[in-house]
Amino acid sequence: TANDTGVGKTWVAAQMVRNFREKGLKVSYVKVLETGVFPEESGDADFVKAGNPDVSCETLVRFSEPLAPLVAARLAGQTLNLAQLLERLAGLDDVDVRIIEGAGGVAVPLGEGGYDWLDFAKAAGVDSIVAVVEDRLGAINQARLLERYLLGCGISFELRLNSFGEVDAAGHGANHEW
Repeated sequence: TANDTGVGKTWVAAQMVRNFREKGLKVSYVKVLETGVFPEESGDADFVKAGNPDVSCETLVRFSEPLAPLVAARLAGQTLNLAQLLERLAGLDDVDVRIIEGAGGVAVPLGEGGYDWLDFAKAAGVDSIVAVVEDRLGAINQARLLERYLLGCGISFELRLNSFGEVDAAGHGANHEW
């Protein structure tokens, strides 16, 4: 997860997939929900797959409008709820490690009841959370706010600063740090 959209969650996820795979573990990547991508377009799962061709990479729910998940779902004539997302996640094959990426920041609402990605993580029983913050002016404030939100949630977490620039289709770029 992260403090915001567009801060490098997918790049960090791709690197994590690669690191676990290099340890000989069976790894998969799941983008639970993605907005702003039409069915024929490449999305985050395709980006991760390009750098990890032997890994299962998939998106569970996709909406074409580049909006917050609830709004994008409404415009598509659909609804979102936590149970639906968890059911789709539970139907996936077993692996040693599954990297799960959400959409936007950790507090983005996923249902009419105000559920967010932290509620999703708790309900899904994730082992740990990696929270990405873009390394830019304001990062200290953003990281502290994110830490406050995650403290006491019952799930171990770490914050990662991500600095990025141009990246090729396989996810390689000289300016990435984490």
